[in-house]
Amino acid sequence: WAALFNGLFDVGYILSLQKLDISTMMPLFNFRIVFSMILAAVLLGELYMPWQYGLIAVIIIAGIFVTLDEKMKIQSFFQKGVFIMIGSTLMLALFAYFINRAVEGNGLWTTTVWVMLITQIFLLFSIPKFYTEIKSIRKDQLGSAFAMASFSIIGNVTQNIALGQNLV
Repeated sequence: WAALFNGLFDVGYILSLQKLDISTMMPLFNFRIVFSMILAAVLLGELYMPWQYGLIAVIIIAGIFVTLDEKMKIQSFFQKGVFIMIGSTLMLALFAYFINRAVEGNGLWTTTVWVMLITQIFLLFSIPKFYTEIKSIRKDQLGSAFAMASFSIIGNVTQNIALGQNLV
């Protein structure tokens, strides 16, 4: 399950990059905290203080404000890119839950290797979306892709270490 939600997050993140400004997209990552807290309450029986629910509401309201355009129209929140990014953060929160369970049951390195491998298998289904563009990739773009993949591996390993110890 962790690999499935990781793959869905990866695809949603890339789609969000295409549709949103980075200044809009990155603050929407805070919705992951909201989803993580909700999942912790529902799946793990976590209880929060009333003021913590107030902070969740602040995150949601701030997320709406950050998407408003210069004309302050609420319609700018209700666009496809925003919903894709919010959905991606839900996938990331679900990924965190299942990584926590998997590391607890299988260990860090076994979980990390299998989740990364299975995620790549899921991502193979996206090949038809970019197959025709492969021929136009330049060497400098490959360097950037290699760097991004390297940092992604480092990030995933450190994230798995953290999530194996604490979910939220």
